[in-house]
Amino acid sequence: MKYKSITPAKPYVEKKLKDKTIKLLYDEEKIRTEIARVVRLARERAGFSQRKLAEKAETTQAVLLPT
Repeated sequence: MKYKSITPAKPYVEKKLKDKTIKLLYDEEKIRTEIARVVRLARERAGFSQRKLAEKAETTQAVLLPT
């Protein structure tokens, strides 16, 4: 099956990021992703499961891992 037109990702994303609203949402998501990455690394280094981290934080896994 042949594809008629495939847009390379980088130029497509760069074009979309010129929109101020999209850029703001993109930047916010980058920050959330980085925070999640740092928390996961710290949790793993401490030897905690997701459940154990939630217990230590006196909350639930659902609060720590929103979808």
